[in-house]
Amino acid sequence: MHEPIMTVDAEDVVFLSRRCFPRRTPRGTATLKTDVKPTAPCIRISMRNISRGGICFVVGQKLAVGQRITINLQALALLKPLTIQAEVRWVGCDTKPGEFRVGCSWVERLLYAHMIHFV
Repeated sequence: MHEPIMTVDAEDVVFLSRRCFPRRTPRGTATLKTDVKPTAPCIRISMRNISRGGICFVVGQKLAVGQRITINLQALALLKPLTIQAEVRWVGCDTKPGEFRVGCSWVERLLYAHMIHFV
């Protein structure tokens, strides 16, 4: 026996955001390290948005979902970069060939006192 097929109009669909913190347009520069070795090279990233819960950026290297990375955030008001551990949550292709858009969540939430330096 077949179950009836339900049709849903696009205007009836409600999308719920699961985000705890709003995304903001970032200021400053950032690099990442994919290895925990101190001598590992830093890779420059282009930040797209940032929140207390995570970051979205574009990078020229494909990362694996679940991979732990170290992100160094530099703002004009900071004397030294803020180093934060993050976990890759999703990876997608960007508009330019060979570049990837990456979404990460912070291992520990970004403090509001740190967040204000980058927005």
